[in-house]
Amino acid sequence: MAKKKWRTAAALILILILTTLLPGCGSQTSSGGADNMANATDMASGNLPAPEARHTEFFTPRQHADVDFSEMGYIPANMEEILAQMDAVRELTADIENYDGVLDGFLDACDNRDWVETLSALAEIEYDQNPASENAAENRAQSDENSTVVTDALYILAKDILNSPCADVILEEMAIDPEILSEYEPVTEKELSLMKKSSALEDEYWAAAARRYTAQYRGREWDEDALMSAAWISDDDWYAIYGEIQKQKNAVLGEIFLRMLDLRHQEAELSGYENYTDYAYESVYARDYTPDEIQDFQQAVKTYIAPVKAALDQAAWEASDAAVFEKDFSGDIALDLIAPYIAALSDEMSEAFAYMRRHGLYDSAASETKNDMGYTIGLPSYGAAFFYNSPVGGAQDVMDTIHEFGHYNDAYWTLPDWDGMTKSIDIAEVHSQALELLFTRFYPEIFGKDSEAVRLQVLNNILGSIVDGALFDELQQWAYAQSKESGVTLKDLNHKYRELCAEYGVIDPDDPRDEMYGWTDVPHTFISPLYYISYAVSAAGAFSFWLEARDDYFAAADRYLEFTALDINYGFQDSFDAVELESPLTADYLKEVASALNESLNLNLDLAFNSDLNFRPVDDISSAA
Repeated sequence: MAKKKWRTAAALILILILTTLLPGCGSQTSSGGADNMANATDMASGNLPAPEARHTEFFTPRQHADVDFSEMGYIPANMEEILAQMDAVRELTADIENYDGVLDGFLDACDNRDWVETLSALAEIEYDQNPASENAAENRAQSDENSTVVTDALYILAKDILNSPCADVILEEMAIDPEILSEYEPVTEKELSLMKKSSALEDEYWAAAARRYTAQYRGREWDEDALMSAAWISDDDWYAIYGEIQKQKNAVLGEIFLRMLDLRHQEAELSGYENYTDYAYESVYARDYTPDEIQDFQQAVKTYIAPVKAALDQAAWEASDAAVFEKDFSGDIALDLIAPYIAALSDEMSEAFAYMRRHGLYDSAASETKNDMGYTIGLPSYGAAFFYNSPVGGAQDVMDTIHEFGHYNDAYWTLPDWDGMTKSIDIAEVHSQALELLFTRFYPEIFGKDSEAVRLQVLNNILGSIVDGALFDELQQWAYAQSKESGVTLKDLNHKYRELCAEYGVIDPDDPRDEMYGWTDVPHTFISPLYYISYAVSAAGAFSFWLEARDDYFAAADRYLEFTALDINYGFQDSFDAVELESPLTADYLKEVASALNESLNLNLDLAFNSDLNFRPVDDISSAA
């Protein structure tokens, strides 16, 4: 099993499990079912019989507070009291006679860390519900700093206990790996200063991203809202206007990103790394593969996945006029729809789902003030989590709800470590995207006659996760390397993005544009740098369950539950090995996925820009694309 390495408190700040509108992919659908949306509505309102609940026994129970979200609310942490409690424990460590007091005190310190982390999560939720609120922004910034300070203090206390007569509190009672503590370096004032500057830049990004950007075209001012409703203009005019709006937005957001590059280089250097990419992969995300190793995966994506994605784009587009993409599924509508099918998969999952709804631990309703994002965030003091999403309309909101519940179910069952650490982002995104894969079995009952259109959209989305995840990681790795070696300009970034879009089959290689601007539309690039590869590797891994479900659906569902129930000590590739699945990072595996999708959907690969694919042998991969 891979062990986590956390070298500085900077790497211990809460990492939001963000999602984008790149949700999962489809599996084999069941026969029969409803044939229209009225039936799906009847199912949600109880007028049709719900599918039978399925009993499973994969998860270990843990405690959950009987507290509604409305009773929680953010309050400032009493940091003076919390840090004083740790100092009091430290004073006891010199005498072995105080062993029990040291143990109880350390457990209390861990609980205090959980409380500060919970307050940080509550501040994040309040901020995302209304980012224009200055008070919410201040609370978020202060709570992030508090989280860093208290986690740093807890690690220092653990090290002090380890070096005292009461060392067995750490070694025996808590079973903490002493190597983790020996490698840990306390946070410095300079690191805290960098974190504050980074937080300020992130706030600046969110404010700039929410601005209204316009373009002048043929004597009229256009913004995105006006453009999206202008069905009467020609395609050439539409794309010309859209491109100009994107260019205006790119100029503002791109300048913020350039300033972020320097701060993150400093952060990596303070943590003992030569470059930010290595720091992010190892220390922030605790990945069990290196940036160099992921390059082979990215090349395989270009060779095998990108052509299938390009061909599927056409099939999904042709089905995109289905009525289901115009219906309202925001908030409780989507939750009502999926509830019976959560139970059909597992009564354990249904328990987590019922807890979330009973205690109001979600916000997926439409709002003009909310940040445009989705995530599930832990509330460790309550043994709970919170599901946040800003709906975009249509069936996508059902897909996103399923995606986020994959995160929520894991958060409900998984007990974090003493320091609050839980499973890696890569593993967490398998939970969400694989659930989307498995859920397509129920689409005929949920979406009726439009089920195939939604299934194609899900497949297209999850392949997009693989392609976009690999593409944006390659872009960011390049940006961090280039900026450190010789400097990088916004024009350089726009040109590189256009180059990569061609390599990944997003555009025709002969596309006349020299620059493309859409990379600044991805919040993770600014807020969670080098996160996006997690979508790629996890989406690839999610297909493991889709492949098995083609032959035995509930065997695949059980393997998914077994995978989700693994404890926090498994690395990404170890987790697949533990449930007897191959690593999803190999070229052979990606070739198998691409071949299965092509066979299942009977795609026209001539539509792909890489139309000479023909699923070339793996040993041709270096010369492909």
